[in-house]
Amino acid sequence: MLDDPERVRRHDPARLFSQISLPDGAVVLDLGCGTGFFALPARAAAGRDGVVYAVDSNLSMLNVVKQKVREGGVENLCPILSDVHRVPLQDHSADLVIMANIFHDLRRPDALAEVGRLLKKRSGRLVLIEWKKIPTERGPPVEIRLTQDEATEFLRKFGYTIQSAFETSPSHYCIIAQAPTTTVTSA
Repeated sequence: MLDDPERVRRHDPARLFSQISLPDGAVVLDLGCGTGFFALPARAAAGRDGVVYAVDSNLSMLNVVKQKVREGGVENLCPILSDVHRVPLQDHSADLVIMANIFHDLRRPDALAEVGRLLKKRSGRLVLIEWKKIPTERGPPVEIRLTQDEATEFLRKFGYTIQSAFETSPSHYCIIAQAPTTTVTSA
């Protein structure tokens, strides 16, 4: 289901990354990477000298990413087994953090504080893709989803500056936000 061609049509990673200008040698983190749906295409956006960290707390998902890395001879993708609330990477090391379809499930203040710690101040950006708060055939229960306005408010509360927001499919939205300029804490 995570690598379903219909998902590619709805959330075309190549189209998304074409809208995000990254410097060659960028550091990209895909938090809650699943099977690498965004992490693998992010390699091209990171550039020849860039690196993508695929982070997930589910070992079986990460094993799928590792298998894809082995089969594809991928050199600039590093799978990391970790909780997204505390990623073992240096402060302010990421140009881009991707959180796709996981924000509704996280301890949001802790997650946004961690993303703020990881992103480069002023230039780092967060790509947040989430389910709309509407009934759909797939996805989490509607009651735990956030509207785009609710997600935007969370981001602003933690010092993120909204750069753009758009619909990625009839069931999803995307918010691109610039990193906070000051250190944020979870509470």
